[in-house]
Amino acid sequence: MNRIAPAEQRVGVTSALFTAAYAGFSVPVVVVGVASVQVGTLRATTGAAIGFALICACALWVLSRAGRSRAV
Repeated sequence: MNRIAPAEQRVGVTSALFTAAYAGFSVPVVVVGVASVQVGTLRATTGAAIGFALICACALWVLSRAGRSRAV
């Protein structure tokens, strides 16, 4: 990130990167914790696993489409 970002924007880019990373680590944990109180641990964990699997499937689909468009 530091090589790509202009010198005057490196602090902001690095801050945004760390903010996104911390949100990505903490938000799912908090959501599963709140959901486990509401619907139970097994259902909350199962729902999170299904959600993560869907996100992974979408990412794989996008990456496969990007690979095909570059090959042409």
